[in-house]
Amino acid sequence: MNTFKLLILTIAMAVSYKTAHAQGCSDAGICTAPTIRLTDTSVLSGNSKNTVTAGTVFGTAQYNVSSLGIHAEYVRRLGKLTVSGKVVYSFITGPLATNSGLADAMFTVAYSFNDRFTPMIGIKLPFSDANKMENGLPLPMAYQTSLGTTDLLAGFTYTFNNWGVALAWQQPLTQNRSAFIISDYPGGSIDSRYRSTNGFERRADVLARAYYNIRFNSKWLFTPGILPIYHIGDDYWTDKTGLRTSISGSQGLTLNTNVALRYTLTNSSYLRLTVGAPVMARKVRPEGLTKFGIVLEYIGRF
Repeated sequence: MNTFKLLILTIAMAVSYKTAHAQGCSDAGICTAPTIRLTDTSVLSGNSKNTVTAGTVFGTAQYNVSSLGIHAEYVRRLGKLTVSGKVVYSFITGPLATNSGLADAMFTVAYSFNDRFTPMIGIKLPFSDANKMENGLPLPMAYQTSLGTTDLLAGFTYTFNNWGVALAWQQPLTQNRSAFIISDYPGGSIDSRYRSTNGFERRADVLARAYYNIRFNSKWLFTPGILPIYHIGDDYWTDKTGLRTSISGSQGLTLNTNVALRYTLTNSSYLRLTVGAPVMARKVRPEGLTKFGIVLEYIGRF
């Protein structure tokens, strides 16, 4: 397959993914943890001790909401230990409002026992409490720059030849301060399919990932993969009387497909395009995560 055909294939996948009508992996966090998302584990070895990444991600969410995120990440290798920090800034727009601001910071520590097995642990910290308002009314979660939760992240990556697998867990340690109740909005002013999230209690996610690296030459690396995410239980919200109620259908499996295309600029710099979207999803997603995402990144090592 030549370079032109490879580009056409990736673009075609991006266009077809955008027609998916379900929920995919977004800024919940664990999907983009450095060790978990790796497709080329050379960042964990070699002469380069530092890796910097700058990128942007475009996503679409439910009910005509779109998002644009900008992120910066630094990874430092200290022998077998790898530490990282990442910060995200988000712009969100839709029929109800426009919102922007710092979203989350993520910090991880990974340890490479050998060339194949690398466990990690980390934490995601929000810059927002997920209770942004417009005209005195709390906005739905789809309009928030962050889920507003502090989350524990844990997992591992295992690689063999061109294959790689990952397994990870994301556990909320604190909940957000969402006060969104759909009945507060006048009739007809908001899509009736939104779910109230006042007193929102989000459950944990379990993620698995499998991918295969295809090298076409010294410049191009193509990586298709699958990314199933299981939300382990129904989330909860609290009504105006103080009654805590489960959000039926928010538990379940989402199966994402994704492709990544990396181009080597120099021995120490790369461009990477990643496209992802679901082929099946849980019935209800009150947190409003995006259903389609396309990411463009620059990676430099020194």
